[in-house]
Order: sequence, then C-alpha cells, then structure tokens
Amino acid sequence: MNSQDNHNPVAEAEWLVGQRCDGVEYLQKQGVDYASVSIDADWFVAPYVSIWRIESSEGFRQGAVAGDHVGSTH
Repeated sequence: MNSQDNHNPVAEAEWLVGQRCDGVEYLQKQGVDYASVSIDADWFVAPYVSIWRIESSEGFRQGAVAGDHVGSTH
C-alpha cells in the first residue's frame, strides 16, 4: 500500500492484515509470551502505523505498534 491508496478500503484492509501478521511474527521472534493479538487494530494511520491490543498469558493487556519503515536520507 502506498499513500495514494489510503482512501481505498480494500488496499487498507490488506495493509492492516499484513501489519498484524508482521506484528505477530515479530512478537514470536522476540520470544514474547502472549495469549492473543486483537483481530482489528485499535488505531491506525494507513499506510504508516498501527496499534494492536495484545493480551499476555497472565491476562495483562498491552499494546504493540506495527508500521512501515521509511529509510532516512540524512
């Protein structure tokens, strides 16, 4: 998804699915012990950043941030 697609609901939905998958993959790679990740983002600005609710195995609710990485030119 690019910034020109941000009014396209299909592109937005596909981007959100990808962001959730990337977030879950990152949590697993980092060895984070969690019980669930919300199906829907709690907040997002496509195609830049999204915030997802995660619940720990102990029942604590936390947030995870996922987003696209933009390279710096400085």
